[in-house]
Amino acid sequence: MNQGPLSGIKVIDLSLLLPGPLCSMYLGDMGAEIIKVENPRAMDATRVMFKKANGAPSLYLMLNRNKKAITLNLKKEKSREILFKLLENADILLEGFRPDGLAKMGYGYDDLKERFPKLIYCGIYGYGTEGKYRNFAGHDVNYLSLSGVLSQTGKTPQIPGYQLADIGGGTMTALSSILAALYAREKTGKGQKISVSMMDSSLPFLSLYGGIYGATGKNPEGGNELLSGKLPNYNVYQTKEGRWVALGALEDMFLKLFYDRLGWINIWKNYLQKKKTSLNGKKYLLPIFLQKHSKI
Repeated sequence: MNQGPLSGIKVIDLSLLLPGPLCSMYLGDMGAEIIKVENPRAMDATRVMFKKANGAPSLYLMLNRNKKAITLNLKKEKSREILFKLLENADILLEGFRPDGLAKMGYGYDDLKERFPKLIYCGIYGYGTEGKYRNFAGHDVNYLSLSGVLSQTGKTPQIPGYQLADIGGGTMTALSSILAALYAREKTGKGQKISVSMMDSSLPFLSLYGGIYGATGKNPEGGNELLSGKLPNYNVYQTKEGRWVALGALEDMFLKLFYDRLGWINIWKNYLQKKKTSLNGKKYLLPIFLQKHSKI
């Protein structure tokens, strides 16, 4: 039996796909009891994604490990009774509908807070609960685009290949907010509503670029700033056999150590002469790595 820090906490998870289920997975890893609620007429899409040879959905199984599950059609009165019964001793309700989706069915926070005053209600939304985008559908790439994150993924906007907004903006923001709400409830005895905007919560990924803009008054250049490709000592290089090496040595003492351990001390001396501009330094290093094997 899991005796983690959230042992004794019960979560009713109405969310689907990645951000919400991953959040409740972490809560479960910390000891909380998770009850996943699915609509029998609209199953979680991860049930049919990335299936193994035996038909088992690997992503779904990963996200929903150690959870209990029930199917409820929330538009039916009997399902309403069952959900309210579950909420009687629940601590957290997690959902990922559009902002007024559950409210239209009578399960919004305003509908529940009087009956369940200690309930922490967390909604993970694409664009939050206010503004002209609030009811828009969207996915990770949409949130990253509108937040501006895609402007810094390369010289031209590139899909990162991993779900920054879903996980960084959605899952982790919801997780930290829920933990803070549990702590606040210890003091006040009351639950609260948490509204997570995956678009808004993606903005911290641009913190470095906000600093650049604040200092220079100029829009950062995609793929050519301090940690996005401009520096030769913080970059990736292809080697002779076609593999790649990630070099992250911002401080000269670490870069010198890198060269010294590889017996490239002459390259280090030449590098010091070439690094008057970052571009020259990078152009100098590119052909050197192409002549070397990754396993030296």
